[in-house]
Amino acid sequence: MSIAKRLTAAAMCAAVLLCLSGSVWALNPVGAVKASSPVTQTDTAAKSAKAQTVTAATVTKTAAQTTVQTAAVQKPSEVSVWLNGEQMEFMIAPLLQNGTTYVSLYDFCTMMGCRVLWHDEGYATVTRGSELDMVCIPGEIYLTANGRALYLPTPARIIDSRIMIPIRALAAVFDMDVNWNGELLRVELSGGGLLQSGDSYYDADTLYWLSRIISAEARGEPLVGQIAVGNVVFNRIADPEFPETVYGVIFDKNNGVQFTPTETGDIYESPKDISILAAKLCLEGADYSCGATYFISYKVTECWAMSNKDLLTVIGGHRFYGDK
Repeated sequence: MSIAKRLTAAAMCAAVLLCLSGSVWALNPVGAVKASSPVTQTDTAAKSAKAQTVTAATVTKTAAQTTVQTAAVQKPSEVSVWLNGEQMEFMIAPLLQNGTTYVSLYDFCTMMGCRVLWHDEGYATVTRGSELDMVCIPGEIYLTANGRALYLPTPARIIDSRIMIPIRALAAVFDMDVNWNGELLRVELSGGGLLQSGDSYYDADTLYWLSRIISAEARGEPLVGQIAVGNVVFNRIADPEFPETVYGVIFDKNNGVQFTPTETGDIYESPKDISILAAKLCLEGADYSCGATYFISYKVTECWAMSNKDLLTVIGGHRFYGDK
């Protein structure tokens, strides 16, 4: 069955369910139909635990997450999307804005054989049997899929009451290569499957120590601030003056204790969910550190880095230092 026929068939099935259910249904930002009764707290908690995403910690407001409002679209250009040589037909047309191609989350994922649901708490879930479990929160700098936390430099957004998401994010989820044809204003996708799961993609030891040092050093900081603390660890790994592993950097004592939690024992406490998320995003390429190799609490008034390194950025309660 062609992509266009699959999308049409999905829409027809939704209409049939509407007629048969006898329930009150309503349109929502994913473009799918949904029961108007709210999702119960029990159902939401169960879904959150399964997807390892929607918890009180991970939905805390960050510098990148504000109240999601309908985005103002300024002179978008319509583009076409092709998969393995066949044009994909969308109910909501893809658009190119500020160098990013957005597609309808519902349209794209439905064509991939997925079920898309909008939840009143402000997020969408995408499932395909037991193969895929994805959560997308408009306005956030990440989406989660099968235990992965994929970094979104340009977040999903609500445009004309529909969730529109950068196509590269969905291409990553469905393991597709992306080519941009600027002359034809066309996105060319190839391949297809599913991304590697978090259990196999992340090195367990690296994630274990990175999430713990982030939690111990930056608990209570915004998500981007916690990511930046994790970035400092990797910036040190890339610097020949420091050890070459996450564990080595954290427990480095060549010039004295580098991370206080290794002395106080806080490093051994279970990390917060948001810190695990931050660690995963570091491993997926998110970087807010500006190359810093040191971070200092705003409470500190004097230290070696403040006198010998350049102030590169300030996030939350930390100042980040390094070489310009």
